[in-house]
Amino acid sequence: MSTQEQFTIDDVDYTVKLIGGMSIVFTATVESEGADGTWWDDELTVTTTEIVGGTKNPLKVYSKLADAVRNIIYSNKLPVCHFTVEDDRRAAIYERFAKTVVGYNYQRIDKLFYLFKE
Repeated sequence: MSTQEQFTIDDVDYTVKLIGGMSIVFTATVESEGADGTWWDDELTVTTTEIVGGTKNPLKVYSKLADAVRNIIYSNKLPVCHFTVEDDRRAAIYERFAKTVVGYNYQRIDKLFYLFKE
């Protein structure tokens, strides 16, 4: 049973987590542009829940995120789960992902996706 998956692409650390047995969330941690590298600079990294422009390999990130989400869904035998995306463009991409989760039906409500075990 896996409740967390981690991977790194282009110096960005990604974490996909199952929270509360139903919500799937991800975070991306990158070095802060303003960090000066000194030990007292407590803003060395920035963590976000958004994948924003400037990602060097967006298809690679999408592929790894999709694999991580599938692994969490299947290894936990989730009867239902959900995730959200930040914008309409990504919602269209993740709708294609939702269609590929074998054994699950999906329902999309704006930028919120529910996956239900068949």
